[in-house]
Amino acid sequence: MVVTTLASAMSAFLLWGFADTLPRVFAFAIIFGGLSGGFSSAAFAASSESVGPNHEQATIAVSSITSVKGVAAIVGPVLSDILLGAGSSDVDILSHFTALDELIQLIYQGAHKFVVLSAVDDDKWTVHVSQSNSEGRWWVGTWSEKDIRKFVGQKSSSIVLESFADRLAQTFVQGDLQIGDWSSEKGADINLTLGPAAKTPIRIPLSELSPEDAASYATKVFAEIALQAQSRRSRLYSSGIPDLTLTHSHILVASTSSSPKRKAEAEPDTSKPKAKKKHHEPEVDAQAKDKIKELEAELAAQKKIATNAVNAAKNSTDGLVSKAKNNTTATARPKGASLANPNRKARKYQALEFESDDD
Repeated sequence: MVVTTLASAMSAFLLWGFADTLPRVFAFAIIFGGLSGGFSSAAFAASSESVGPNHEQATIAVSSITSVKGVAAIVGPVLSDILLGAGSSDVDILSHFTALDELIQLIYQGAHKFVVLSAVDDDKWTVHVSQSNSEGRWWVGTWSEKDIRKFVGQKSSSIVLESFADRLAQTFVQGDLQIGDWSSEKGADINLTLGPAAKTPIRIPLSELSPEDAASYATKVFAEIALQAQSRRSRLYSSGIPDLTLTHSHILVASTSSSPKRKAEAEPDTSKPKAKKKHHEPEVDAQAKDKIKELEAELAAQKKIATNAVNAAKNSTDGLVSKAKNNTTATARPKGASLANPNRKARKYQALEFESDDD
């Protein structure tokens, strides 16, 4: 009886905090019920054996144990709620929401286009929404720890909070977003909806910023972009090319090379998405210098090949001209030479004269 009582009490304190879903609640009920059932089945027999054959004392013992159990059933949930509440309050909820920090996404909704930015700090999860048009309007929405607890529960564990944040981040990255109750009117009640087709979509109310606050936030975003661009030689986008001179060499090789393979190597691949790359400066400079030397060597080889081809063509042309002249000179028939053999003189034939019969 003592063992089952202690086991049921331990299961209540150790397992109840993880019973945040219906299957886990059922599992907790089965474990707790099985362990606490031993007390009910063994209570009367244990009381009778502990006091001996005196039935009056056995009745008093059973009544006392039952009374203590009733008091524990009333006071126990209150104490466990206080203990679990104190334990859950120590959990930093927003520390599990780092997956939602520094995210940006585009929303195409009808003829409208919106930019959504997500950020997480120590106090709240903040989303900024801007409409991409000439007006440049901005909205902001926040979720505090209270809002998060209201959605996931007051006694959610760290595992549940982190899993919830990961699902939200995945929804954000996949672009499953929508501006709910959209209206272009000033002061309209709109919201950012994550997972609009889900059973329980997340809706964050949005309030429009004043022009001053909108400009201040936009300046802050541009300052962060400029700070990150310093690692890319102050370029706004990462081109994937370590040095600017390398681009010029690529153009020279592409223009002088007739090989498709070399052209493919020379031209930068613009079909791939631009990605941020962090390299140490000495390593980048060494790689850039090696690549430049290699490209210069290829360029010199191409120029040499072109020069040799031009010289060969020129020599071939001169040879043909000289040979033609020689043939012309050789084939010219000297005056008085034989037609059959130009090296010999032509034969001369004289007409035969016959004497007259009279003579």
